[in-house]
Amino acid sequence: MAFSATAFYNKTTDAILPVNVSPSSGFANIVANAATLENKGLEFSLEPTWVKTSSGFVWSTNVLWSNYRNKVLSLSGAESVFLTGGGFSDGSSRAVEGHPVGVLWGTYYNQNADGTYVLDENGFPKLAPKEGVIGNPNPQYRIASATRFRFKGFTLYALFDMQPAARCGTVLAAHW
Repeated sequence: MAFSATAFYNKTTDAILPVNVSPSSGFANIVANAATLENKGLEFSLEPTWVKTSSGFVWSTNVLWSNYRNKVLSLSGAESVFLTGGGFSDGSSRAVEGHPVGVLWGTYYNQNADGTYVLDENGFPKLAPKEGVIGNPNPQYRIASATRFRFKGFTLYALFDMQPAARCGTVLAAHW
């Protein structure tokens, strides 16, 4: 049986990002050392071996729990930096000061004092005149569990991976 625990903290200064500049410069943006980011996390792993025979058959499993956090500490004065998305739709992924990297940026809906949406004459929510952070796609934590069967150079491996508010998936692979 094996157990491991890991914790980390890292602060990155002068991260390279595209930064918007005045259109009168002839450019839409420049690539600059413009961001300070903070990354931290925890990871725990447990790996028991359930069966190990003299003929070479081995069955083992692994359970992993991880929690990673990042935060944009500074963008050299910019409100947000475009990362991906946008185009013909409203939403995009951005680096926004005080938020995790990759938050979703878009238009809010107008809301009443009680939190309900202000509706137009057709019953659809009315868009607010401002944009901002509308979501965070980063999971709160991740859990993975794997099982491995080995016998005479052949390995059968199955993995189950889960993260809150995301799809669960299973991977089956054979190696020889």
